Amino acid sequence: MVQGFESIRTNLHECGARRSAQGPLSLWVDKRIPELRILPSSTSSPSVDEGGLLLMRLRVSVENSRAASARLAGISGTSAIHLRIHPSFLPSKELPALFGTTSDPVDIEDAVAAELALGLLASDEAVGWHTYSTGYAAGMLCARLAEVLTKKATTQACRFQNWQLCELKELLSRDHEENTSISVTAARCRLSVCHFSRLFKATYGMPLHKYLVNERVKRAQTQLTHTEAPISEIALDCGFADQSSFTRRFSSVAGIPPALWRRQSRETASSVPVSSAATFKFKSIAGMR
Repeated sequence: MVQGFESIRTNLHECGARRSAQGPLSLWVDKRIPELRILPSSTSSPSVDEGGLLLMRLRVSVENSRAASARLAGISGTSAIHLRIHPSFLPSKELPALFGTTSDPVDIEDAVAAELALGLLASDEAVGWHTYSTGYAAGMLCARLAEVLTKKATTQACRFQNWQLCELKELLSRDHEENTSISVTAARCRLSVCHFSRLFKATYGMPLHKYLVNERVKRAQTQLTHTEAPISEIALDCGFADQSSFTRRFSSVAGIPPALWRRQSRETASSVPVSSAATFKFKSIAGMR
């Protein structure tokens, strides 16, 4: 037995626990960390096959549960319980989205799960805990965790993860250098084109193509106002195929052709007093995001 762990074996079939628990289990408790491990009863050591266990960090805060927070502080002086649970006790199609890409623990805050985990941490057959109560509490904890994790996975599935946002911002920032393809962008984010399109529209309020057109037009507005470059050159520099395509897209976004935009913006800027020129703002398409 690994130092620090105590084993409490129970059989969920015998105690009539929930269907979410697949067969007999072995509950391992380390009150020093503190940590709970729920493994198949055939497991002879809590360290067996750690790579195949689902790692969670159950945070217990005063806001979450004042009573649970006080009890946990009395046990270990910490504010979190570490959980390692065999996947067979948390059957859900959504879990690979949470555990499949990282070795870091998945953070959970749930008052019900905290109370159940604390009860198991304090379990001791010598002072009254018996097979039925321990097994039923473990089954309830697994059922609750499965519910909480499924909701968490569903919520995360509706938005980009942080690393995906970083990849996306890098690709979008280079759009003027190389045209951004939706298939390439989706692949860099490790998503299907369909799923990527849904997430992008939910995040930015518009499809990728429209977003890129708006950003290109914004860059063109800046160049039209502050440079003497020909419109045909600005069109190519901002990622448009030719001046005709640029004029059409620019007009649909800004409401006027680029040549008229250049003339009006400069006339307006020249009529603004020097003292207020710093605060002058041109018509912007930022509100279209």
